[in-house]
Amino acid sequence: MPGARRRRGYHVLASFGRRLALFFVLIVLVGALALVGILRLVSEDSRQGKADAGLAAGLEAAIALYDERVADAETPARALAGAQALADGLRGADESLLREFAAGAADSGGVAGVRVLGPARTTEAATGSDDAIAFFELELDEGGEARGRLLASVTTASGYAADLKRLTGR
Repeated sequence: MPGARRRRGYHVLASFGRRLALFFVLIVLVGALALVGILRLVSEDSRQGKADAGLAAGLEAAIALYDERVADAETPARALAGAQALADGLRGADESLLREFAAGAADSGGVAGVRVLGPARTTEAATGSDDAIAFFELELDEGGEARGRLLASVTTASGYAADLKRLTGR
């Protein structure tokens, strides 16, 4: 037939209807895969956010409890700071007198640890539990002249950890 057109390279997917169907299938698949990906990211961010919030709450509880334990040590520290043996030991830089004072302070009950620092912040005497923490620090002066510092604690690390576990459940 002289006026007829020949179809060359006719492909099975070349018809308009099939291409249109393929186009809609691809749109649906790509959209569904994108939606699944976004939902996974949002879900992971949500889980991470909950974990971060839990850690922040635990940290706030730990800091508040530590500050409370430091405040608890203030009264014993102030009581110990008035001891004549401490004043005499610092005034005369008498290490044996300071060690005797620290030992007596630790034995007085309720005190987990005592540290006496000299004017240069060097440890002159220390006694009490090795795991004493949350020390209240008190500057010791005489006539306006710094003589040293007294650090007192009423808390041990193991006691603090037990209290923190009781408060946070972790």
